[in-house]
Amino acid sequence: MHHAKRSIHIAYYIISDDAIGQTLLNILARKASAGVEVALIYDALGSWRLSKQRIKELSARKIQVRSYSPLSLRTIGSLNRRNHRKLLIIDHHTLFLGGINIATRYLYPTRSSHWRDEHIRIDGDAARQAEELFAADWQACGGSSLSAPKIHSRSSIHCPIQLVWSSTEQSYAIHRTYSELIASAKHSVIIATPYFTPTERLVESLIKAARSGVKVEIILPARSDIRLIDYASQHYIERCSSFGVDFYLYRHGFMHSKLIIVDSMCVGVGSANFDYRSMRYNAEIMALIFNRQVVRSYVQTVRHDMAACHPLVPFEQRKKSAKEQLLSSLARLLAPLL
Repeated sequence: MHHAKRSIHIAYYIISDDAIGQTLLNILARKASAGVEVALIYDALGSWRLSKQRIKELSARKIQVRSYSPLSLRTIGSLNRRNHRKLLIIDHHTLFLGGINIATRYLYPTRSSHWRDEHIRIDGDAARQAEELFAADWQACGGSSLSAPKIHSRSSIHCPIQLVWSSTEQSYAIHRTYSELIASAKHSVIIATPYFTPTERLVESLIKAARSGVKVEIILPARSDIRLIDYASQHYIERCSSFGVDFYLYRHGFMHSKLIIVDSMCVGVGSANFDYRSMRYNAEIMALIFNRQVVRSYVQTVRHDMAACHPLVPFEQRKKSAKEQLLSSLARLLAPLL
């Protein structure tokens, strides 16, 4: 961002008014004062701690600011649909996306919490494609026209990348992509996710893959930041593991990565959790990278994560008290809303 010459377009689910948030916003303000077009979208629910006073200060410092789905009686019907993307586009050419929000807790570990996450930088045509998505979101939030990216002659493709995103118009895009990736697997599927409350279709995709001989491995946090989701996940974990899906519980902090690796052909990195909300309601984005060298690098990273995990054997899931069974059943009913 310090080196931006023309534009900084940024959309985040969570922007906290803490040390990291203030540092980011100060950079944006300095670049806006220097003549760089700065446009910021924040989700009204995810960034509820961003005060009105702070937002007024940003506008006064030449930053264009828009709120996604403001909380009011008029928008109560769409309250469940949030912009969960973490998106930064610089000069129409450099793109950052993944799972890290703008908050101190994502970067600095504490005694009780260390966030394990994935974020990625992409340079080239994919960034200009992401600009189209940002511009659509910006207009939907009531923003005026933004500068258009300059058209450059295409250079050689070093790494084929496909961006996939979900929105109000195509709410099932991420869901369909995950389902098709799992179905296409010949040898292996590796998934990392902080929350595991999948749709019935995704559960069936995982089971079908495992039963056909594909090695399916899923990394989850040993304990998530939302205890109720842990109870809701138990049903899905039990069902999948009974058909041969392997689960690993990450114990060196909170596993917040959103990642899928299929065979040696593709890795997907983005903002979507492997849960009902991300697959059906939220606006999300993910990058599919088709490059064997990149995939191998991610496999090495995941294997390193697995070394910090506790493998979950199926019989462990049956050792539940009556209270835990009740909580699990109730949480499962609420899974689509969590």
